[in-house]
Amino acid sequence: HSAVPMNVIAPSHKKSVAQKLKQIREGLSSGLPNVVVLNYESAWREPMAQWLLSQTWDLAIADEVQKLKSVTGKASQFCGHLSSRCKRRLVLTGTPMPHSPLDIWAIYRFLDPAIFSRSYFNFRSTYAVMGGYQGREVLGYQNLDDLHEKMYSIAFRVTKDVLTLPPFTHVQLTFEMSPEATRMSKSLMAGLTTQIKDGTV
Repeated sequence: HSAVPMNVIAPSHKKSVAQKLKQIREGLSSGLPNVVVLNYESAWREPMAQWLLSQTWDLAIADEVQKLKSVTGKASQFCGHLSSRCKRRLVLTGTPMPHSPLDIWAIYRFLDPAIFSRSYFNFRSTYAVMGGYQGREVLGYQNLDDLHEKMYSIAFRVTKDVLTLPPFTHVQLTFEMSPEATRMSKSLMAGLTTQIKDGTV
């Protein structure tokens, strides 16, 4: 949705990481800005990771960035390294802190590591009340006004009130299930468990 012509490279999700990298390299254009669309799982794996880190990126956009909330997750750690190779970074999410305020640290490690402490443990001691067994359990949160102030120093929130959407359309579809699907459905309703192929749900 840009008025500026761009060369968009979106490798097939069915390809291996090495094949995706080959497709990206072959698709690069010297005459247009290049846009590479890539999922997190492909980005941190070799040989893609090394190639991504060897480039200088004008802009990196992390969509559904809550997927990077795990401090020790491979995708999250990789994006933390990738951050230094990007002149600008943008993140998008509807749930910036899906489990706790501590989720925000890994996201800002990518977005702007200068906003919060570069040490997760310093960040946690600032915003979490620790206790329990060996002092490793989060008992509560503190200084949340400070956390929100720092977050929103470079972020903004769009609420659904700004959207103009048409009224809901409800459509009811009637269909017949296959005998196997009917059996599974009845089994689930009766005992909250059913067999599907080689597994139990």
